[in-house]
Amino acid sequence: MTAPNTAGLLDELDRLRRRTRIARRGHWLPLTAIGLLTLGAIPFYRPFDDSCTPDASGCALPDRGTSFTVPGLGRVDPLGVFNAGNIFPLANPLALGVYWVLALLAGLVLTVWWYRRRAVSAGLETSTGAYVKVTVGGLAVVLGIALAGGLLPDLRGFRVTDSGTEESVLKAALFLAVPVTLAILSERDLARTRGFRAVVVVGFLVTSVLGATVVNKTGGLMLFAAGLLVLAWLERSRWCALVALGYTGFTLLANASTMGTLFYALAWRPDGRLDVLFSAKDVLLPGCVALVGGLVALALSRLRR
Repeated sequence: MTAPNTAGLLDELDRLRRRTRIARRGHWLPLTAIGLLTLGAIPFYRPFDDSCTPDASGCALPDRGTSFTVPGLGRVDPLGVFNAGNIFPLANPLALGVYWVLALLAGLVLTVWWYRRRAVSAGLETSTGAYVKVTVGGLAVVLGIALAGGLLPDLRGFRVTDSGTEESVLKAALFLAVPVTLAILSERDLARTRGFRAVVVVGFLVTSVLGATVVNKTGGLMLFAAGLLVLAWLERSRWCALVALGYTGFTLLANASTMGTLFYALAWRPDGRLDVLFSAKDVLLPGCVALVGGLVALALSRLRR
């Protein structure tokens, strides 16, 4: 075969590979779903109205939070990574914590179902193994953060809110990078070795301990961000990667408790102490980024047909 013919064949193979990769992409639905699920948390950020009295009509006693006592550990709060640290006390932190757990599981089930459905209809399958691992493993980590904090109470003195913004963002980024990297590597042949399994166990422990000092109220956003980063790698999509990075960036800012400063800089002031939207400010920008990103991805997929 002559050199020109070989070059032409290679070019055709490259074009076929690109068309196949584009045809199997279906990230518009996971992006849209994650955006909607993120914004769906807004009503649960309703602040507690401490101006009313318990005997007033329609007024409830303040919620005591979601912590409970574990013998030998003291008070632990597994749902605190979803509901603690907000500027205003929440009317029902338990509802918010439960919502995030259910939202993460709903996003996981929908994503897996969607890609399996596409595999049947299009004949092209995108593996969701890494996405499942980072979501399930990450959920175990963030729920285990409370236990890590109970076993190592000195960690409470190194909370992310005690650090500067840049340091807080870097610590939270490291917390995200470990599970995302392990999930991606799990799709390689390396995952079959004993050494990698030991690394996974160590990584689980490290991220749990690191999370006890880093994650501040944004456990749900963190796990969605990790899932989006893994999804961008699975899809090899620049647009999905851009959306994932945008979602992650706003999540890191929210975790560092700087979202309020950002909105104040944009001249948005809360409409009274009970402004639900301002109370839910941490989820607004990440949710909008994912939702808009999903709709744009849907439009692009239609145009390519």
